Amino acid sequence: MGCTAIVAWVPDAEALYRFAGPRPTWQFTVEQLREHEGHDGYSAWVVVDGSRVVGQFELTVTGAAAWLSRVIVDPEQRGRGLGRELVALAVAQAHTLGAREIGLKVIAGNVAAMRREFP
Repeated sequence: MGCTAIVAWVPDAEALYRFAGPRPTWQFTVEQLREHEGHDGYSAWVVVDGSRVVGQFELTVTGAAAWLSRVIVDPEQRGRGLGRELVALAVAQAHTLGAREIGLKVIAGNVAAMRREFP
């Protein structure tokens, strides 16, 4: 029987829903995090502090359009500007890949994410 790696920086089922929508189940695993790997135009990025993952975002680019999704920062690391840095990195990567339009996929009710503006 194999060991399943838990994504510990998603603290609870409510945060998982805001981060990833209704498909993943609690307790969130690395296998669920990797479910989109291999899809055309898709990439996922993590921010590491030492050996600890402290944030993540996913980016899908199709032609001139890009979609940013699943942006999350470890709750213990919030307030340091990492979320802004993640979004800035995603926008820069989208532009590098030729996107001229960038959208944000957000779960309805995620007010904090809806307030964000792209640089």
